[in-house]
Amino acid sequence: MTVSLFGRYIASLTAMSAASLLVVSVAYAHLPNWGEPGGENHIDDIDVSVAFYQDIEEGSQVDTFTFQGEAGQHLHAGINIPAVAGLEDYGVTMALLGPGLPPAGLAGLPVEPTDVAGALIFPTEQGENFFEPFTQTRYWGRQTVEMGLPASGEYHLMVWNLDGRTGKYVIDIGEKEEFGLLGFLKLPYWWVKVHRFFGHNTYLALLAVGGLLLAVAVAALVVRRRRGGRLKQRPA
Repeated sequence: MTVSLFGRYIASLTAMSAASLLVVSVAYAHLPNWGEPGGENHIDDIDVSVAFYQDIEEGSQVDTFTFQGEAGQHLHAGINIPAVAGLEDYGVTMALLGPGLPPAGLAGLPVEPTDVAGALIFPTEQGENFFEPFTQTRYWGRQTVEMGLPASGEYHLMVWNLDGRTGKYVIDIGEKEEFGLLGFLKLPYWWVKVHRFFGHNTYLALLAVGGLLLAVAVAALVVRRRRGGRLKQRPA
């Protein structure tokens, strides 16, 4: 086991222990979501922060995120790339489709939409990288959209890779943090899914083995103490 991997192992165990004490990372207020690759995903409220972890499995894949918006409502949407080998220069194009947007933007879309007034295209660009402490994962920042919606109606966020490359990305939407008890109870499940998304299978295996060894050690200690107590209770 390398020093860096061992350090990540210990750091993750520490982070998970902190979570058990109700210390939840602010960054994890983006509720994780895993949509179908190439499918249409529905967003209930663009004000509430949510993060979609997406795999682009085919070069022609286009992911769509649909929501209802009101005129003047603020939209936050950001793209981040998981910091894994091979994705250092990876990026995706993002487009916003809906009412009140310029029709000229429709020409730059990978598919021809129906019943859509216009679109804005947001090409990939370098953004701010960040580290997420709870899962011990890193992300390379890309483009971010901050704007008021021009009209009320149905909107679509469309994401694809311009060069037809497969890869991974995370799109976060909204800024209002809503993290209730149910979300806290799901933290261990989300933690594992995020690391599987990153491809950290060896990392997860080490944690599983470490947890098993810890359980065995605790069980052995309990048995030893019980046996010791019984020996003390025997009459002389």
